[in-house]
Amino acid sequence: MFYNPKDAEHDPVTHYSDSELTEHPEKPRRSKTILSAIKNGFKGVTWVECDREATDEELESVHSAQLVHFINNAWESLYRHSKKEDQELLVSAFPTLSHGVAHIPQALHLQTGHYCFDMSTPIAKNTARLARISAGIAIDSAKRVASSLDEPFRVLRYVLARPPGHHSTREKYGGYCYFNNIALAAQELSKYGKVAILDVDYHHGNGTQDIFYDREDVLFVSIHADPEYEYPWYSGTAEEIGINKGIHCNRNFPLPAETDWEEYKPAFLEAVDLITNFNPRVLLVALGVDTADGEPFCVFHLKPEDYHQMGTTIRNIGKPVFVFQEGGYSDDVTLGSCVSSFLRGLTQC
Repeated sequence: MFYNPKDAEHDPVTHYSDSELTEHPEKPRRSKTILSAIKNGFKGVTWVECDREATDEELESVHSAQLVHFINNAWESLYRHSKKEDQELLVSAFPTLSHGVAHIPQALHLQTGHYCFDMSTPIAKNTARLARISAGIAIDSAKRVASSLDEPFRVLRYVLARPPGHHSTREKYGGYCYFNNIALAAQELSKYGKVAILDVDYHHGNGTQDIFYDREDVLFVSIHADPEYEYPWYSGTAEEIGINKGIHCNRNFPLPAETDWEEYKPAFLEAVDLITNFNPRVLLVALGVDTADGEPFCVFHLKPEDYHQMGTTIRNIGKPVFVFQEGGYSDDVTLGSCVSSFLRGLTQC
């Protein structure tokens, strides 16, 4: 298990969504809950503490140099202007363009609307450093996976990285995500053969889709809430199948509100068939348990036993499996129980 023991330093405050200003849900308690569940529920876990920051060159393997530069330096630009250590940088205006070329202000902190696509992903003093550490965890753990691809599937590798990553596109950030952790890992592993990514978060993995949309060596499959009623609204339809060489290497399964396991399972099994037929060298899973019954911001109704069945089915594909934690925001035992159930299904213990 790979994690950053100091991820509590990433503690976003401002969260504006659905016309409401509320407490930010992507809090340090998430990782504490998951860590506690794994420590109490599993034996023989190898704990790998990580604090290496990904380099700009590594980040630019899936992100534009402009986005990397912005995230790395935007808060410092804000601080030079405001002199407030506890201030968060948020979008105050999004660029509109009716003709000509959009003006880009010289001050970096005024460019936020060019790089961020929502108003719930603030940049604070420690954000860039913690995001680079999450990216570093992804890359370094992927290298460990690469070193054992030819071995029988005996070891499950799980990454608990905050902030998460699957909403970050090549050129923009948002959805509580800054750098795309699972995309960085997939890019590293694509050096060794085909890679499949299964995203089971409640929200569509728009960032991962964007990064690999024209690739034939990376299959991206996402099962999520229909963007007709749920974030990120502008991507995640079944019609999005990839472009150029990547046609048919992108598949989306948008599902209706109030989906339970009976409705979820057929889409999940079809996704598993797609992955099996693609025959990847390795399978990466973006695990969001915000599909669980009782999640505060979501309207799916999966139970812990459903996640166990998902894990067991994925294990039976017979490929090395590499899991990245994405969403899941409940304050009670549901979060830890659902993650543990999924991992228990994968490990059969």
